[in-house]
Amino acid sequence: MSVSSPTKKQKKQNAADQALLDARAAQYSVEVPESQLLLCGVIASFLPTYVAYAYFDVSWTSILNFPLFIIVSALTAYMLQKAYGVMFSTEFLKRQRHYGETKTDADAKLLRALRGQVALSYTLFLVNALFVGLCSVLQLYILRQLESRTSYVISPLSAAAVLWFVALKNEGARERKRVRN
Repeated sequence: MSVSSPTKKQKKQNAADQALLDARAAQYSVEVPESQLLLCGVIASFLPTYVAYAYFDVSWTSILNFPLFIIVSALTAYMLQKAYGVMFSTEFLKRQRHYGETKTDADAKLLRALRGQVALSYTLFLVNALFVGLCSVLQLYILRQLESRTSYVISPLSAAAVLWFVALKNEGARERKRVRN
C-alpha cells in the first residue's frame, strides 16, 4: 500500500482553503490598544487619590502615604486596563457580522475601523462612568466612617475589581449567546 503525494492542484486548493480560513480568523481577531487603555486607567485612578487628598486630608507627602498612593493607583489602573480590554473586545465582537456587508476590501477595513472606534468610545464611557460613580459612592458615603487611608484603599480597588468582573461576565454572556446562535 503506497501513499500517494498530493498533486499540484490539491496543494493549490489546500493553500487557497488555508488562506480563506486565515482571512476569516483574522476577521474575528481584535487588536486591543493596551498602552492607551493603561493610560486611561492611570488618569481615572487619580479621582480617588484626589478625593483622599482634598476631602479626607490625606497628605501625599507623608512617608507612609506616598507609597500607598502609588501602589493603589497602579493596581487600580491595572484592573481598569483589564476591564477596558475585555469590554472593548466584547463590544467590538458584538458589532461584528458573520457576513460581508461591503463590496470592497477598502470599505471593509473602513467599517472595521469605525466599529473599533465605536466600541472603544462606548467602553471608555461606560467603564469610566461606572468607576467614577461606584468609587465616589463608596469613598464619600459608604466608607467615610472608616479611617481615611482605609477608605482610600478599599474604594478604588473594589470598584475596579467589580468592573473587571462585570466585563468578564459580559464576555461570558456574549460567548453563550454566540454559541446558541
